Amino acid sequence: LTGIEAFRNYRNPIHEYIYNEIHYVPAQNILPKLGRFDVILIADVIEHLTRDEAQELVRDCLDRTRLLIVSTPIDFYAQEDICSNDYERHRCHFSAKDLPEEANIHQIRAVSCHIYFASYAPLEVDWFRMTEPADIIYMRARRKLGVLGAPFALGLRAICRLVQ
Repeated sequence: LTGIEAFRNYRNPIHEYIYNEIHYVPAQNILPKLGRFDVILIADVIEHLTRDEAQELVRDCLDRTRLLIVSTPIDFYAQEDICSNDYERHRCHFSAKDLPEEANIHQIRAVSCHIYFASYAPLEVDWFRMTEPADIIYMRARRKLGVLGAPFALGLRAICRLVQ
């Protein structure tokens, strides 16, 4: 697992614990030297770049991975430097229209962010299946009926699996 953090002063023990290697430079400066990846995640980054920089980073990432995941706020809001870190400034409102036209895109709207899945290869529908329908029915029944509804919900899930 490789991490990139533009602001060296954000270095902390969690980085060493999580990542096999971490680079403290802007992503667009180091990415060309890192090779290919199975998946690239851009989270809490893209809105801190200019639109041109963001689009260039996305294209560069798509050239180096089969699946790119970009998480960015739904709405643009102004944010200035934080902790003397110019990289914290919000510079663009990135959206699906900023992704390359030739890329295959799947979008999920979360509570306060858009999550874009992008690839030059076809996107497999199974990648976006959060859970099996029988499990969704089970969870909804459990929530509606509470703890005492567990036997009913388990039975309902078993019936759903039989008829699938």
